[in-house]
Amino acid sequence: MPTIVISGVTGFLGSHLARFFIAQGHTVYGIKRRHSSLDKLKGISSAIRFIDADIDNWQEQVRRAVPEIMIHTACSYGRHGESLSSLLQTNIVFATQLLEVAIESQASCFVNADSALNPSVSSYALSKLQFKQWGERLQDKIQFINLRIEHMYGVGDDDYKFVKWLITQIANDVRSVPLTSGIQQRDFIYIEDVVSAFDIVLKHKNELPNYIEIDIASGELITVKDFINQIISAYNLMYPPSNTVLNFGAVAYRDNEMMVPNVDASYIKELGWRAKTNYKEGIKKLLEELK
Repeated sequence: MPTIVISGVTGFLGSHLARFFIAQGHTVYGIKRRHSSLDKLKGISSAIRFIDADIDNWQEQVRRAVPEIMIHTACSYGRHGESLSSLLQTNIVFATQLLEVAIESQASCFVNADSALNPSVSSYALSKLQFKQWGERLQDKIQFINLRIEHMYGVGDDDYKFVKWLITQIANDVRSVPLTSGIQQRDFIYIEDVVSAFDIVLKHKNELPNYIEIDIASGELITVKDFINQIISAYNLMYPPSNTVLNFGAVAYRDNEMMVPNVDASYIKELGWRAKTNYKEGIKKLLEELK
């Protein structure tokens, strides 16, 4: 089985990918920081060969791993007060270093976990676009597969992510949660479906061109307000009803807010992929995590 190197292996997506590919029998190397928490890797951390990206010879360690496939999930969202230069260091400089090492190691492909956000929305989204453009520029040296992921969520997500954060507010009976009006649409895609999309893309990589962008989306659009109302309805069926008031319209939309996502699931479906978890089932799985 091909050796896979996963950057951001201790994060939400990276840990789920590692768990899946280890179960498939792949040798998995995980790139992380020295002091990163391994909480998301419980039960599989001993099966991962870790490389710390904040030591001097990390690139040489990646070369020695002789990766067949590089999957890049590490990123900075800029949500914790990071400076712009720090965000760019992670999302462009470090990402480009990984791409260079993959080329030097003669890896067959580099799979980039991208965002479906419009680059005008945030510095994070803009930096993701800029790195993708470098991947396109270097397609003569390595196959660059860019996966644009719509609104990913699921069990094990970080507490600051919107869906997990909202559920925590409801479970803690927070008096009022200020929200936008919620009329913007999203394609909420469950983490296990995201992982299966990565898997099917890799199974077909030899049929793909040297540079390709593929949208990872279920094809099922729903307004954020309807999604949130489904969370509160499902919660009240499973637990003592929450007294939390959802204050729609209390928060203004951010500049250049995307009201309808520009994603097209047709290509990934042509490869034989289908989302197996609809948003109601995904919400139920998340709420069961509270037990």
